[in-house]
Amino acid sequence: MLDCRKMKAFRNRPDVMAMAQTRCEVLFGFRDEAIFPMFDSGDPQVREIAFSLHAQIAPSGVLAFRALPTASGTQLEVLANTDHPVGRHLERVLMPENTIGHLVVDLAREIVIDDTLVHPLIKDTGAVSVMGIMAYIGVPCRFRGQVFGGISAVDSHRRHWSHEEVQFVRDSARALECLAKARHGGL
Repeated sequence: MLDCRKMKAFRNRPDVMAMAQTRCEVLFGFRDEAIFPMFDSGDPQVREIAFSLHAQIAPSGVLAFRALPTASGTQLEVLANTDHPVGRHLERVLMPENTIGHLVVDLAREIVIDDTLVHPLIKDTGAVSVMGIMAYIGVPCRFRGQVFGGISAVDSHRRHWSHEEVQFVRDSARALECLAKARHGGL
């Protein structure tokens, strides 16, 4: 992953700067790499948001992720996760065919599914058959109006998500947005 914050060292390399500029524009529609909302995988503040949400709604797991648009679809970079959300080790980057979060990013909207086995868009995907996600809440996170990732709660069993549980996920997504804003000078 290209870290646009580190590009100042390459100001004298137009080829590298052009690549960084394009990457920032593709990912987030930003022209200024200084405002690229960057979190490291395992960031303690992002982990705190994920674990706090997990404690509030007790799902199988919580995942905070950043979007990585590619030619093959939106991949998700795991920023933080709790309790191996799907009962297995997660790779650092998740492929779109095994996620629901890519839809949260691509559609730029919240997705709540009580039973993935009957959901027409999800039932035949790797999110169900490979990852074992049976219930899902995903909320996009935005920076300057652009979706940069999201927060999701997953369960390995069918589950009716209450309004309060959905609101907790929304609040966690807003907390991640506030963190991005605070780290980038309130932009």
